[in-house]
Amino acid sequence: MDVSKQTTAEKIVDFIGYSQAALQKAHQQLAEFKKTAAAVSAKIPQVVEALVANDRIDPSQREKAAQLLRDPETALEVLVEVAKHRNAEEARLGSPTQKTASAAPRAHAIGQRYAGPSEADRRFLEKLGLEPFVE
Repeated sequence: MDVSKQTTAEKIVDFIGYSQAALQKAHQQLAEFKKTAAAVSAKIPQVVEALVANDRIDPSQREKAAQLLRDPETALEVLVEVAKHRNAEEARLGSPTQKTASAAPRAHAIGQRYAGPSEADRRFLEKLGLEPFVE
């Protein structure tokens, strides 16, 4: 029906109908929000225990961590900081920080065949006044 042709009473009835539909939609959204909030609250203790078990926080920080995780924005900030915290550092342990040329195989290494004294060994021993050793 054209709004310009409606009477005031019809406009009020339509307004009440629209208001009721909006309230029902808001009620549905509130119910979904409460359901999600309850699910999140139920998982907070698990998250805090996982943080303690994996040495991400001290056991004395349990209550503060649970409080921070209740707010979604701060929970994401905590998640960013935890992600930066340790794994990248552990992955770097034992790996070189810069590329280097591989070292030449060392003479006289354990298990390596020995071909006898080198020329440098012979000259060094002569300067010391010693006889070059023979295998």
